[in-house]
Amino acid sequence: MALGGRAGRAASPGAPRLLLDDPAAAPSAPLPTAWRCVVPGPDGDRGPEAALAEVRPSLGAGRTERSIVTAIAKDQVGQLVDVSASDHDLAPVAQLLVGLRQAGGDPMGASRALIAALDEAPPPWEHRFLRKYLPDLQVCAVLAPGVPAVLPASRDAISLLVAELLTATGRHLDAAALLGNLHPQPEVVLALAAVHLASGHHEAAIDVTERLSNTDDLTALCLIARGVALRVAGRFDDALAVLDQAMSVPDRHPGIIVAALGERSDLLKLVGDDLAAQADIDRITALEGGEPVGDLGEVHAEDGHRDAPLPPADDPGMAEAREWARRRLTGLGTPGTFAGRHHQSYEPDLEAMLAAAQWGTAEHLLLGLLDAVEDEADELHIPIDSSYFRTLIDVLEREKRHYEALAIRERLTEAIERCGELGVDGPITRQHRARV
Repeated sequence: MALGGRAGRAASPGAPRLLLDDPAAAPSAPLPTAWRCVVPGPDGDRGPEAALAEVRPSLGAGRTERSIVTAIAKDQVGQLVDVSASDHDLAPVAQLLVGLRQAGGDPMGASRALIAALDEAPPPWEHRFLRKYLPDLQVCAVLAPGVPAVLPASRDAISLLVAELLTATGRHLDAAALLGNLHPQPEVVLALAAVHLASGHHEAAIDVTERLSNTDDLTALCLIARGVALRVAGRFDDALAVLDQAMSVPDRHPGIIVAALGERSDLLKLVGDDLAAQADIDRITALEGGEPVGDLGEVHAEDGHRDAPLPPADDPGMAEAREWARRRLTGLGTPGTFAGRHHQSYEPDLEAMLAAAQWGTAEHLLLGLLDAVEDEADELHIPIDSSYFRTLIDVLEREKRHYEALAIRERLTEAIERCGELGVDGPITRQHRARV
């Protein structure tokens, strides 16, 4: 369900402002800062370091207050950590700021700091320091893969960010419990559905998205999440109806329409309606600023992948791609295992990741599984199972990463030449590649 400049849209005053990619433009960073918060202004969003770059606290300000202002302006996280560990009344504010700064690079540390801030009374986001120096502070949380949003600093906003961080560190149950204690606003419903999808609890995602109408961009995204959950649960007719509902209002953000079309086209392929699936693909291409690709037979290569313009094999950019794609593990542990498990046991994990559009997570897992598959084939002298290779190629081509996709194709070709190949229509090819 990932959405492919940024455009901020809010359904109403006080509602989350979605930062969705325009599918016809190159992807851009959602925020102009490494912080997970911004201060909106007449010229757009500014990071807290930019907002305080020229601020000089008054002579009456205390030393700790001046220290925090300087630490924010100069991005000195260590100084904020020192204040957060003190017994000063500004310690909770520093703790909140540490969490907002570390969220992009240290999700575990950031979640600890933000959970501690949630437990403070009075809440640090209402402290006079923030009202004085960072008025109208807004927090950025990724509600679902590809759906960043900024919300006024509040308990709900911090909780949504914490839930994102908990999910990123594998603590899905904790994230679901935290979100379950919030009022079920659409942004909370979307985040909770995304957590359930990521953890494979598809029925829970169906339950939490019941009785929703397509009233704004957020509810349309909730309907797409519901469609994903229904599809994974095998309820194809219900999933098609929900995806149609998600696209029923023409003025929804084009990124939302593209996400719904992509999910519906995959579903239509699963039920054998290739012509309708191709119509959705053509519409996606048009929304992305391209030309319709025509008949299905013209857009698929012999191995079933979409035929995209590939860079020449001797292109300088291929060197880095080949280094990225190279084999990492060989001859370690029992043949065919990765992290102590046989590669086939990861099928449900991969299914959940692809269903939740967690492309980055799926990519990292697939790279490890490729090593396990090659290791097994080489040591046991059996044909290579190419399913994980082809799934990763689909993921990379979906993201238009043609160098990396070609590098994985080359790696697969070399493995097949060395070991031979099992049938390419195995269970992973059928079940998982349809999710991409």
